[in-house]
Amino acid sequence: MWRRCYEFMLRHPGAGRRAMWWFLRKSRLLDTFDDEGYFTVKLLGATGERFAAAEDGGGINSLILAQELYWKSDLPRVCCDKFAVREFVRSRGLADILVPLVPGEEKWDRAEDIPWDRLPRQFVLKCNNGSGLLRIVRDKSAEDPADIRRIAAAWLRTDCGRRQRERQYVGMRNCLFAEQMLPADNGLVPCDYKFMCSNGRPLYAWVDVGRFVRHERAIYDLEFRRQDVSIGFPRPAYELERPAGWSRMVEIAAELSRGFPIVRIDLYDVNGRVYFGEMTFTSDRANAITRPFEFSNRMARLADPICRKPFMV
Repeated sequence: MWRRCYEFMLRHPGAGRRAMWWFLRKSRLLDTFDDEGYFTVKLLGATGERFAAAEDGGGINSLILAQELYWKSDLPRVCCDKFAVREFVRSRGLADILVPLVPGEEKWDRAEDIPWDRLPRQFVLKCNNGSGLLRIVRDKSAEDPADIRRIAAAWLRTDCGRRQRERQYVGMRNCLFAEQMLPADNGLVPCDYKFMCSNGRPLYAWVDVGRFVRHERAIYDLEFRRQDVSIGFPRPAYELERPAGWSRMVEIAAELSRGFPIVRIDLYDVNGRVYFGEMTFTSDRANAITRPFEFSNRMARLADPICRKPFMV
């Protein structure tokens, strides 16, 4: 069934593709496909890209999905767990880049266990599972603890692995923890430096600014030269300053990505000091549209040969 839907979308790349993609989601027929069919159809429906090797015109999204389908390793499950990954970062000799936890090195399995009275005035509450499951608390006195616990309890019930077919999350035991809030010049959140890497080699970096307000993204090479490309978000109209910790961030991204076919390493720079954000194996759920697409294909061609697996073309 999925092959027929896929072939239809290939034959009708405009309105026909969009209509089929809408139908597959609305009818939930998409959910009945096996993993290969789900990812192949989802990539074409959401982005217009074929699931293909770089040599056959595929882009970085195809490599991300190929890793999901073909790479057998338990490491992604450990490293996408936002609490457990802290031990992995320590094992690579980088304990100094971990954001301190508050009120101490602890986690909570239930929302009612959050020690509200012991938390500082400002902190970031997170769930270890999934994407976007966080709450920035700028003034604890202005928050309702019951409301925070209700939100956190919903996070704990989230099953990102089964919902999005991201198997690294399947079976993860959800928990909560709180990080110290990092300062930012704009009073919001620090810039997020996201390095797309392949087996110890950073390829390019996304620099995300204005998250949670007006999210924009600029793309840079490893010499901090801006690229004329957009990936997933609008480009800022202004130029960004090279952060003081840029060279250190490139080194850290290389070290943390060693041994992984494709992984995104997210870091922060606060007045020259580098902090770890997270490791992501399905960047933007492999849905981000790259314009021009040739840049995505260029990244895929730069990836390590460890990424080469059979593709449907």
